[in-house]
Amino acid sequence: MTKGYTHTLHDHNLKTHNPNRKHRENWGRWFAIPKPETFPKISKFFEDNKRQYKYPVISKLDAGESINAHNHGGVGVPFIYNMCINFPKNTYFAIYPTGFVPYTPGDIYKLYIHNDHSVVNKSKTDRYHIMIRPTRAF
Repeated sequence: MTKGYTHTLHDHNLKTHNPNRKHRENWGRWFAIPKPETFPKISKFFEDNKRQYKYPVISKLDAGESINAHNHGGVGVPFIYNMCINFPKNTYFAIYPTGFVPYTPGDIYKLYIHNDHSVVNKSKTDRYHIMIRPTRAF
């Protein structure tokens, strides 16, 4: 297991993202809550900006994996910020009605998560990003 990462379910039912998997533990999606001992710089940024952002989650999608189209069911704030850490060639992120999002490392997009969205990583490299929730909907 990657240091600092867990297969723990996040705030929605991840099983629905990849129904072709027979065993949940084999699915290549990982989450990490930034803590000072595992992600010191990221933790410090969010501690320094806690009035604007809350509940940051680092997500890893293994090479060759995908997250099927889903939405967050109208629960919670209507959007999150999604920061691209890396975006390997042959990786695709799409959200309705925009279509494909042309991520490059360092980009941050405001994503309306009640709209359907999905990710396909057809590369040989793991994909990393940070999901950031605002402290309030603007």
